[in-house]
Amino acid sequence: MTDFENRRVVAIESLDDSRLDPFRSLKTSNATRDDDLFVVEGALLVERLLASRFETVSVLTHTGWFESPKFELPHDAPVMTLTRPAMTDLVGFSFHQGILACGRRRPWPSMSEIVGGIAEREKTVVICPAIDNPENLGSIARTADALGVAAIVVGKESPDSLSRRVTRVSMGATLRLPILEFADVHEALDELASLGFEFVATLPGEGHVELLEFRRPERVGLLLGREREGLAAEFEARADHKVTISMTPGADSLNVGVAAGVFLYWLRQGGRSLR
Repeated sequence: MTDFENRRVVAIESLDDSRLDPFRSLKTSNATRDDDLFVVEGALLVERLLASRFETVSVLTHTGWFESPKFELPHDAPVMTLTRPAMTDLVGFSFHQGILACGRRRPWPSMSEIVGGIAEREKTVVICPAIDNPENLGSIARTADALGVAAIVVGKESPDSLSRRVTRVSMGATLRLPILEFADVHEALDELASLGFEFVATLPGEGHVELLEFRRPERVGLLLGREREGLAAEFEARADHKVTISMTPGADSLNVGVAAGVFLYWLRQGGRSLR
């Protein structure tokens, strides 16, 4: 054990050390929903974890990190070191990021607390009742965070928002943006409706309001459908507005992450018609 710049740094000698367990075989242990702990990888996400509301339990890096550190490592959490080859053996794939960190989960505030704490007059919540692709959830979270969304609501079958994969695709947005999981998404809709939200269903095809003609209400719950099947009829029936993006004839529907970006940008502008 050594001391580096007033920080206790532990050089791990054996991969059997139990302190390494959260970082072990990450690809085969990616399903972390039921764990109290989660892992982020790479300098950007470790730095964002350190700046987030979540506790950093430990940091793991290689022995060369301290030669040119990219940011200040924590003084209140163990910092462990391995050689680069040993890190690759531990995580189970060719690992070039150089640093990982383990965080501890904590619950998000309630919907009413989140919405009530937003200063902006116009408020938007994204609702994904049945999204099942980690990359799409990560992409939606990254866009939603950038465009001022208050929270994302997901159903019980959604990917774990703090899984390594979703956090990586979101570039750490899931560490900042509340993602609230509901066993029954209708309960979330009922709560949002009681808070004055109107629901906007994103739908393909004709017979719906074109996005450029849509003027947003003050509070919007944006309903996004499943990647392949689209928005289920039970959620379409809850919509106060049904809106579509005009596309080239014969073109397939947009990826849900891309569609979310288009809708959210328009809502961010206040839904003011350009025509």
